[in-house]
Amino acid sequence: MTPLCLFLFCAWAFAQVENTLDIPVLQITDVHGWINGHPRDLNKGNATLGDFQTLMDVYCADRDCITIDSGDQVEGTGYSDASNPPGSEIYPIFDQLGLTALTVGNHDLFDDRSSVWLHEHIAKGQLFQKTPYLTTNTFLADGKTPFGTKRWHLVTLPHSQLRVLFLGWMYNFDNLNTSLWKIVPPAALLAADAALRTDIQAAKADLVVSLCHIGSLDPDMAPLVTSLRNLLPTQPLLFASGHSHVFRQVKCPGADAQCTILEAGRYLENLMAYTMHFKKVGAIWQWSALPQGGLPIPTITQYLGSLVGADDIRDVTTPAGRKVARQIDEITARYQLDTVEACMDRTRVASGLYSDSNSLAYFWLHEVLPEVIRELVPHPGNTIAAYNTADSRADLPAGKLTRNDLYMVFPFDIPLWEAMMLHNLTRDQLYFAIEGSPMPSPVPAPPATNPHYAL
Repeated sequence: MTPLCLFLFCAWAFAQVENTLDIPVLQITDVHGWINGHPRDLNKGNATLGDFQTLMDVYCADRDCITIDSGDQVEGTGYSDASNPPGSEIYPIFDQLGLTALTVGNHDLFDDRSSVWLHEHIAKGQLFQKTPYLTTNTFLADGKTPFGTKRWHLVTLPHSQLRVLFLGWMYNFDNLNTSLWKIVPPAALLAADAALRTDIQAAKADLVVSLCHIGSLDPDMAPLVTSLRNLLPTQPLLFASGHSHVFRQVKCPGADAQCTILEAGRYLENLMAYTMHFKKVGAIWQWSALPQGGLPIPTITQYLGSLVGADDIRDVTTPAGRKVARQIDEITARYQLDTVEACMDRTRVASGLYSDSNSLAYFWLHEVLPEVIRELVPHPGNTIAAYNTADSRADLPAGKLTRNDLYMVFPFDIPLWEAMMLHNLTRDQLYFAIEGSPMPSPVPAPPATNPHYAL
């Protein structure tokens, strides 16, 4: 090869490298307080939030990387819900992870104590300042002030200089406390809010990532996708979905080759780890192929380890990962979440029917409800109407039950509706039915020794 040919070949090869980019993405959603693994069902993987922190540290070291969470950080275990207010222990841990961005879920808004605490700490600059908590269509009751840190966030990735615009969307759910918060349907907001449309277009982003607490097949999703595509005709659009608790990839309307919807499961059972491959087309970046979210895998910690070249992620734990692990241990001790509270003769399955003697519904109907009725209706002749709204979130396992097990089954503080209607089974009622006595109250450390309460 002549020197001139060699020079031209090298110049061509360099140009090809300069015109391609690979950006890895780590995507989680609907953690719901499951930050300490799944010790009762290792088939779901026993990854903790500390393991995820280690993965972020190692996998994203010295390169551009996008790490995102699509909402519902609370309501699922004692780690998120034993504190007062719920979430006051877990939100500071999510804040320190160093995610690129995250958004709100409906369960982060259900409990007024928790949602008010979260918004106030964000508004005071005490949470989610470096990691933006994005709420594009979730506002205070005035319909103008965003619930979270901001409505959108523009990032220039340091190595590639790729400009990425992040948005945070919530589906339009009904049972919201409208005296506190307001959700505007996503597509309707884009149609009505000229200033937002201008901001999105003026960002001149190479990639737009929508963190959606909107199920991948939810009726709000397709109109949002179409509205954003009409606003941004050429940019790659990634919709990082949550809420349905499923792991799937959905095509965007119109067979759009620069748009995809990826939903990342739940409870740290699943992790979406994928790479976006870009090529330069004229002056704009385009995906050379649609990102592929892959398939859920049975042992999360081993999979995380394989991503960083280890047998198990715990073989390469980082200082930040160990810090999160210590914080989880401190929450366990502070709220006595590993204290054995009761025993069950066999597993009661949350998904079973009322006619199935091994179902949680059957247990509720035939063993719990009679006990509760005896407590509520001490005098003969009184009547009571009762129903269950299927708010149980996990199986009630056989054997010894810890305080956290009871939170995993019923994480919500659901009160009795007046005196004559049982809205749902509470943790205290569940414990009473099993043990025949009130459940002991946790004894958290005084506020002076809990730095989160001082925020």
